[in-house]
Amino acid sequence: MVTVTNKAGYEKQYDFAELSVAAPMQRSLARAFAARSRKWNSLKTARNNWSRLVLFTELLSKLDSPPEDLTGLTVSMLQSWRDENIDTNNGKAKLGVIRKLLQQDARLAVGPVAEELARRIPRSTPSNNPMARPSGIGW
Repeated sequence: MVTVTNKAGYEKQYDFAELSVAAPMQRSLARAFAARSRKWNSLKTARNNWSRLVLFTELLSKLDSPPEDLTGLTVSMLQSWRDENIDTNNGKAKLGVIRKLLQQDARLAVGPVAEELARRIPRSTPSNNPMARPSGIGW
């Protein structure tokens, strides 16, 4: 369980036992999430990170041989996640969140997985949807 507190003092708890991955992976992700959350001052940021983490763990749980812990992640697993998300702005945001989270774990600091995590994520592309533009700004 990880508790995130916003700058107003409100709290939200995240139960990592609910994630569809093995217990060692749940504990490692909880430690990484807790470390990242120290820099957040909003519960919205926590909620966004949590929802993206849930999606990532769902992908891992559907693999033929899901990893028991973060050390079991492979380049091909991360590439599958990347391939699934790289083509949309929302997907690129997911990639960035998960990358920052996984980089909290020192065991992923060197080696092929670390190199995959360090791969550049293309910038989001501006929307051509006029409804997505901020009001009052002429384009």
